[in-house]
Amino acid sequence: MSYLGSIGHIMTGSGIADLWETVYAKGSVIHMLSGHAFSRAIRAHILTLSVLIGVLLGTSGTLDGIDKDLLANLYRALLNHDQNVADVADNECVKQLSNLISKLFDQAAIQSRTGKLWVQYIQQVALIQHFIRAERTTD
Repeated sequence: MSYLGSIGHIMTGSGIADLWETVYAKGSVIHMLSGHAFSRAIRAHILTLSVLIGVLLGTSGTLDGIDKDLLANLYRALLNHDQNVADVADNECVKQLSNLISKLFDQAAIQSRTGKLWVQYIQQVALIQHFIRAERTTD
């Protein structure tokens, strides 16, 4: 809860409250940014993370060298439990996509201070996701 509050404090004035107020009530957003509305805040952070990565990947020509069909097949295999996560993570196409996303983060952080703030936000939310995964798998 306090970690979510610290993220909310860092992101004050960034526009995240305005973004979330398009979906959630204004009173709820205040509690979400302070970390008190835990479940809602987690959901909002993960959705915001997804949108930010989608925006970065949505620029023209970004995914030209990536085999999208192979990624879709790997995703389906994961959903159907035909492959485990370790095998998919070791796939060369997945590694290539991961490297591409890292490069996009670096470029966004270099371009402006706002980009650097949002990349920092992405890293903070990714840390929350790692913690949730570790907690649920008792790892």
